[in-house]
Amino acid sequence: MKSIFILLCLRYKLTKLFDVSLTGDDQHEDTEDM
Repeated sequence: MKSIFILLCLRYKLTKLFDVSLTGDDQHEDTEDM
């Protein structure tokens, strides 16, 4: 169960990184807690 959560977190972080690099770093502070 915990490994699934970790995988989800990693995937979220990866998508966030790709979103930031694609959109031009204009939305990287809305979810800093995850």
